[in-house]
Amino acid sequence: MRAPIPRRDTNDIVAAIVEECGDPSIEGHVRALIDGLRTETPPLFGNRKVNEEFADKLRRRINRVEAALKVVPEGFPLLVLFAPEAFLPFYLLGQFPAGQGATAEIAEGLIDTAMEQTQKRLERLQQDLATLRARCDQVIALGLGEHGSAGYPQERAALCSREIMDRCGLPLTCSPTSKYCKVASLFFEAMTGEENRDMRRPCESMACSPFCTEKSSNL
Repeated sequence: MRAPIPRRDTNDIVAAIVEECGDPSIEGHVRALIDGLRTETPPLFGNRKVNEEFADKLRRRINRVEAALKVVPEGFPLLVLFAPEAFLPFYLLGQFPAGQGATAEIAEGLIDTAMEQTQKRLERLQQDLATLRARCDQVIALGLGEHGSAGYPQERAALCSREIMDRCGLPLTCSPTSKYCKVASLFFEAMTGEENRDMRRPCESMACSPFCTEKSSNL
């Protein structure tokens, strides 16, 4: 029976990452990232199946709201939904704003202003709904989240590699021989002791994700 191959120590892995990137100044930051990787934290994006189901449900609800807003019944009081709150006492109860006289001219001006604001707020809501639906599409298209408990360590390692690539000005190329994937594999080794893990898939996910804005050292 063959003796188990001993794991490389942290110094060796740090040295390998520094050599791969060609920048000795990153050594301290690499060590900090490795320390963070060895601290248990919950999955960055949760469970993939749950995320997809919720995003799809929310997207369908958005579609229903958008469809309803396109066929508002004639005479429906959109002013009540979208006009500034200060206008409602006048619209609902006939109460003029304090300090203004109760004249037809003032009433006409109040109504014109309220209708203008109503249209602007309705358009803003429609824009926000479209943006939210597009974000739901992104969550589904990117497959954010993990299959059960699998994959999360790989994502964390890939995110650390992405941070180092950004720091060193290196590209996020996803190939078996790219520095991005090699460094991710080294970070994964620092976490698990497993060497030469294929990190292309998690690296691709982290490279294209628009949500990776926080520092990896916080993971």
